[in-house]
Amino acid sequence: MKTVGDRITYCRASIRLTRKELADIWGEASVPTLARWELNNNEPSQKKLSSITDFFCSKGLIVSPDWLKNGSGLAPSILNMEEFTEDDFDDMCEKTFLTLNQKIKNFIYYKVTTNFFAPTVRYGDYIGGTKITNSIAENINSFVFVVHENSVYAGFLNYNEKVVIKNSQGKTLEFDDCSIIAKVNWTAVRP
Repeated sequence: MKTVGDRITYCRASIRLTRKELADIWGEASVPTLARWELNNNEPSQKKLSSITDFFCSKGLIVSPDWLKNGSGLAPSILNMEEFTEDDFDDMCEKTFLTLNQKIKNFIYYKVTTNFFAPTVRYGDYIGGTKITNSIAENINSFVFVVHENSVYAGFLNYNEKVVIKNSQGKTLEFDDCSIIAKVNWTAVRP
């Protein structure tokens, strides 16, 4: 899996969708566009890559945009949502994310406690990523999660003297202080 196209094909096949099914269900690219991506005739934009990553995660495939773009990080893993109970899901996420925490520097994870970024990331989903340790300004427009007063919010990072996140509908939240800001690498969507 040396190319973006190979990795998109792998993810699509992992959740057992044809190109047509992916185009119909995801709705953000046509079958010819998906074919061009998968055959490496052209690459998706960063926005499309982020969107298709969210789509794959919503279908039970734990995958990061970095892995799709350049193959870095851990290969995707699939959750067979039909076979998991709520407790199984929590146990599986805890084990998976704990393993990532032990292998990746500055990796942290949380159970989401808000619906700010619903329906993509909802209350009860798990979210993990690398803690932002450098300048916040360098991570503007990145998909992040913020821990503030024991609540976990996901959104696109903005900054205006205070930490601001934005959801896909354009709604914003502003924080005077946050205990943690992390760039999202993985999400596990509750079945």
